[in-house]
Amino acid sequence: MKKSKFFHTSEYRRHCSASCHCVARARAGAAIVFMLFVLIAMLLLAAFAINLAHIQLVRTEMQVATDASARAASKVFTSSGDFSRAVAAAQSLANRNLVNSSPLQLRQSDFQFGTSTRESLDERYQYQSGGGDPNALHLRVTKATGTASGPVALAFPSFGGRRFTDLTSEAIVTQVELDIALVVDRSGSMAYAAQEVAAHPPIPAAAPAGWFFGDPVPSPSRWLDTVNAVDVFLSELAQSPQRERVTLVTYAGSATTDHDLTEDYSMPLAALSQYSANFNSGDTNISAGLRVAANTLASSSNVRPWASKVIVIMTDGIRTQGGNPVSRARTIGKTGVMIFAVTFSASADQQAMKDVAAAGGGIHYHAATSSGLADVFREVARNMPTLISH
Repeated sequence: MKKSKFFHTSEYRRHCSASCHCVARARAGAAIVFMLFVLIAMLLLAAFAINLAHIQLVRTEMQVATDASARAASKVFTSSGDFSRAVAAAQSLANRNLVNSSPLQLRQSDFQFGTSTRESLDERYQYQSGGGDPNALHLRVTKATGTASGPVALAFPSFGGRRFTDLTSEAIVTQVELDIALVVDRSGSMAYAAQEVAAHPPIPAAAPAGWFFGDPVPSPSRWLDTVNAVDVFLSELAQSPQRERVTLVTYAGSATTDHDLTEDYSMPLAALSQYSANFNSGDTNISAGLRVAANTLASSSNVRPWASKVIVIMTDGIRTQGGNPVSRARTIGKTGVMIFAVTFSASADQQAMKDVAAAGGGIHYHAATSSGLADVFREVARNMPTLISH
């Protein structure tokens, strides 16, 4: 009996051992299958994540290219009225802003003109296509099968084996309505010609015998060059699709608002002509010109709450009176007013005015000659701010 019992116990142990090995092998196989499924799932998720990141990158590149192209087209069309040139300018920007390593292919049918309006600075611009006096450009670009730009290739095939996806981007560029303060230097040096040393004595070379300050300004003179350049500036504004209002501020030792905000551009020119007929001497207080301009844009009864505010200030010299204009510009810039600065003649303090423009978020321009000054003011008018409103 003991031998038989021992025999049965050994068999049982062998049977249990074999069973345990079978169970272990089964568990190992199940674990391998499970790990295989996990690995496949991880690979699928990784492919999905890579595709998603790739699509997001291409979408960002596409929006950047669309925004830049729309701005370029709007600027060219506003200044020239030539739609073909506007599309060419947009394509030129698209060629420099690659999307998925290739440029967008823009067609004329991708562009649409319309009107954007708003009632206050706190509201968004509302765009409507068409209209008799458009001030906005809408660019819609699609990368898809059948379009010139083609679809976006995926890094990995997606579910169902799809290897491409379609993307669309759009931008609406609005030529915003502007309230502009035109700030003109009328210090004594403006009676001298552009290439002349502005120092009294002597009197300006073009002045007749017996001339003195208080008489009509000599011709040629920096002042008359500036009046002509202002005329060019206002003519450019008159041709734009939006309605700009302009106030005239002049300054010497102090500053005055010579005409309130108006859409009748003959009025600022008439105010300038009064100084031409009776031109006095004075210091150069650039800060005062900026201060009066900012106050007018803030408190005039003709100011429009929804219009963007811009100061265009010119000088032919250096500050001889008043506070630091850069500090003044920095304070004004914090209120959202953009400042463009123009310097004229070799004696102008270009660096200070560059700093003024930078503090006001604008651009500095310099002109050495009378014709150059007219070109500068034309360029300023054509570079008034636009807005990506969508």
